[in-house]
Amino acid sequence: MNKIFVIIIAAVCGSIPVSGQTVNNGQITVSPGTKFSSVADFKNNSTANFVNDGTFFVYANFHNDGIVEYDPTQEGVTHFVGERQQNISGAVVSKLNHTLFNNHSEQPAFLLNGKVSVGGNSDFEYGIIKVEENGSFIFEAVATHSHADSDSYVDGFVERLGREEFQFPVGSYGAYHPETIGTCDWSDATFKGGYRKENSNLHYAHNQKEDNILIIDNTQYWILECNHHDTHELPLTLSISENMFGTELNNNTEVAIVGWNTETQKWKSYPTVIDTDQQLATAVTLHDGIFTLAKIEKTNDIDDQNNEIIVYNGISGNDDGKNDYFFIEGLNKFPENTLEVYNRWGGKVFDANQYGTHENWFRGYSNAKGTIDNGKKLPSGTYFYVLTYKIANGKIKKKAGYLYIN
Repeated sequence: MNKIFVIIIAAVCGSIPVSGQTVNNGQITVSPGTKFSSVADFKNNSTANFVNDGTFFVYANFHNDGIVEYDPTQEGVTHFVGERQQNISGAVVSKLNHTLFNNHSEQPAFLLNGKVSVGGNSDFEYGIIKVEENGSFIFEAVATHSHADSDSYVDGFVERLGREEFQFPVGSYGAYHPETIGTCDWSDATFKGGYRKENSNLHYAHNQKEDNILIIDNTQYWILECNHHDTHELPLTLSISENMFGTELNNNTEVAIVGWNTETQKWKSYPTVIDTDQQLATAVTLHDGIFTLAKIEKTNDIDDQNNEIIVYNGISGNDDGKNDYFFIEGLNKFPENTLEVYNRWGGKVFDANQYGTHENWFRGYSNAKGTIDNGKKLPSGTYFYVLTYKIANGKIKKKAGYLYIN
């Protein structure tokens, strides 16, 4: 049977009641299989050590000035489950394993004024987490989250440690607008992602843009910061609205991800793949910074038939002589080309220079140093590619789209 401790007015393991608070001045360890609850405000003082390897229910405010930690070999869970707005604060980072947020009071239900670092899974059951000026919500390198939606997300910046792909569970004004990054090259990478429901033109002039950009979304933008600021390829996925740009789109225009280039002081467009079913836009960017969506002119290859290529985006993967590799008709006319293939999470699985000129076909196997699962056969599913090639007049063209391995 699970042991249950409810802290209301009793002193337990170094905790004492002070003016309606539960104050820990010593050592509290919540063992595996044990439930521990604090109905009043919980305060972990600078001399205190709180270890949660069981289940900790927080029904009121939470403040930490000491040590809050866990054993990573255990499955400790901290439940923030108040019926009124809860303040999560403190001068020291609270290191939590798994967390669950469930508060149906007036939103935002959680005010994050301190630093919380999650090492396991964070379950966004219900309630918006507002990150205040001194607050930080940090996901460790292998941390995950679940159930984030328009009823439960982080309003403010979310930090991510490590190089693996990650979806930032961010939103604002009652709407969930996640931002997803793919795998990067740096093991010590630290990313910070955020969403703003406002016009980026206030800070990044929309009239300063590449010629192919027609209209930049004036209702929202995303922020992505990285501790590595040099040029790097990083897949980025943004959520799109169902009727974005409405009837303004036609056969000669399309939606693309655009980013603010700090060197040129202009908005730059990226070849973008649109998933209309999932309402997602994906592109491979070259820097961190400010991103949003825009209506751009389509690249028109048929104005010069010599520049036309045809992409056959299916691979059978069974070596039966039919669709055994990713074939691009007409690419042999453009030997100066590069091809990159990414999985659905943005991890690069294949790259090649002068694709198709030396039988270096993509046959459904990962390749090249530094790519995911080098040399292994890839599972069936949806991937996306980015093709860059130089045409006769020296102009660089890019094409992006989906690729299917059956």
